[in-house]
Amino acid sequence: DYRAVERSVTHLLSLAQLLPRPSDGTEDLAK
Repeated sequence: DYRAVERSVTHLLSLAQLLPRPSDGTEDLAK
């Protein structure tokens, strides 16, 4: 089902935005 896939993708994207990325994390620490 495309709806199920879209929900999973949007959920993963939302989690990715909440979780700090390795590059972003290092930049934040530098600041």
